[in-house]
Amino acid sequence: MSDSDLYMVHHYVQRGHALSDLLGLDAASKRFMKVSMLLHYEEEAKRWGNS
Repeated sequence: MSDSDLYMVHHYVQRGHALSDLLGLDAASKRFMKVSMLLHYEEEAKRWGNS
């Protein structure tokens, strides 16, 4: 598992997703979840004026 996979799992577990569901994702779903996570952080940075 790559560092980006672990970061994604951490992000979603902290938000209440089940670890077993995250570990069972196929490649396309994993990419979607990672992009969604990055978009979330970009939006948060804009909201707080950090971008």
